[in-house]
Amino acid sequence: MLTECVVIIIILGITAYMFIRSKRSAWAPVVLPLMLIPFVNILYHPIGTHIAKLSLNRANVIKVIIYIIAFLISSVWIVFVARRLPSGKSKYAYIISSVMFTAVLVLIFSFKVMF
Repeated sequence: MLTECVVIIIILGITAYMFIRSKRSAWAPVVLPLMLIPFVNILYHPIGTHIAKLSLNRANVIKVIIYIIAFLISSVWIVFVARRLPSGKSKYAYIISSVMFTAVLVLIFSFKVMF
């Protein structure tokens, strides 16, 4: 899943860059919270191997807890960044779709860990 996480981060980085180039710089920072879950997955991989030496079950539980904490942080960050957007339907659509995107990522990563 590391390769997929790197690809997700690259695609979201390109999206932020395109927002800046298209003079919609207000939308560029809203992409950053979406990168948190893949970034946490990449960072945890080398640390998780050391924890897995202690106990595989403990390592899996710790990884799922880290994903849940990262999801909560990402959700708060999404709402905080969305406050800067102009009010309207696009603001609420961004919040809903972004939280759903991160929730689906957390579910995928958690199921991969547990099963």
